[in-house]
Amino acid sequence: MLKWPLEKAKGKNYRDIFKLFVKDKNGHNLEIISVSDSESDRTEVILSSLLKEKGEINNQEAVLKPRNQEFFPIEFSATKIEENQGQVIIFRDISERKDTERRLKKYASTDLLTEVLNRRAGLEYLNEEMNFAESNNYSLAIIFIDVNDLKLVNDNFGHQKGDKLLKQVSDILQQSLRRNDKVVRLGGDEFLLILPQSSKTAAEKIWRRIQKEFKKVSAENENDYTISVSHGTAEYSPDYQKSLDELINKADEQMYKEKKKLKSEKND
Repeated sequence: MLKWPLEKAKGKNYRDIFKLFVKDKNGHNLEIISVSDSESDRTEVILSSLLKEKGEINNQEAVLKPRNQEFFPIEFSATKIEENQGQVIIFRDISERKDTERRLKKYASTDLLTEVLNRRAGLEYLNEEMNFAESNNYSLAIIFIDVNDLKLVNDNFGHQKGDKLLKQVSDILQQSLRRNDKVVRLGGDEFLLILPQSSKTAAEKIWRRIQKEFKKVSAENENDYTISVSHGTAEYSPDYQKSLDELINKADEQMYKEKKKLKSEKND
């Protein structure tokens, strides 16, 4: 696992061989050691110092840096040998387990069809961002989105085409946003965009860009339907605070007005 030939490892300090890293800024609290996605967030652990402080370490997670290889996650235990001032370290590769955990975590928070956040995970993220905005005197904007005529697409072309439409909408939304912006599928034909540190004005600017992309994809679409959506925006700010439900309802009301207007124009 360490990729060290015996002849090259002989005579080296164990720290040169067993290079152990943990997630940075956790105060070396081994109870919360975890594998970080970013190498910049990792800090090397001096195991002898930890053992001096704790005496014994049991079944803790960290990441290991083999010789000329990528980091990989391990679970390890270690203890001191007082008689010869040595150490015993037992460790195992847990890459497969961590991959499984990541997949399960993704499935728990992701809408399976569109691969955006599901309702539960999305509302949790919105609540966190609203708390952050309040604490730091920031504003936050959301965009409530309803896909128009999804039922007609399902009835006329089949549910597979309806699913494809939802996937197209979610793909365009994801490609149009910043890294910290999130797309949430609330259910059925409804989506929510969460835009941290944004105003309602900024949200409308983002929406105009998204609308252009919808029109472009619709023009290139081989199907007999266009991608049509209605939207409504709302802002959470220190001057105008709302509860999570009030914020979403405000955007929903704006969306409904636009949908009603589109239907009226269509009938005319």
